Amino acid sequence: MANSQILAIGSVAKHRGVYDASTTYYYQNQCTMYGSLFEALSDNFSGVAPMEVASDGSVSLANTSIWKCIVNNVDLYNKVLSTNALDTRVSTLETNI
Repeated sequence: MANSQILAIGSVAKHRGVYDASTTYYYQNQCTMYGSLFEALSDNFSGVAPMEVASDGSVSLANTSIWKCIVNNVDLYNKVLSTNALDTRVSTLETNI
């Protein structure tokens, strides 16, 4: 799922774009990351991501004292990731058979 797919038709949420560690965020700045939308709760910080990525590629919320999750697509992202991994394994199995 691309970060650009986060906002559904009719949404009025504003955002600055995809999270960037080098960007300085201020109170109420918004950004997307892995299909979820976040709002900054703190002022004048950078390099603090709103999400963590596990070694298997799955994501989870992080730094919730600094970021408020407005649109939570974590479960959806992880399900798509899991489905894609299953599709790959099935395709490999079909090729081997």
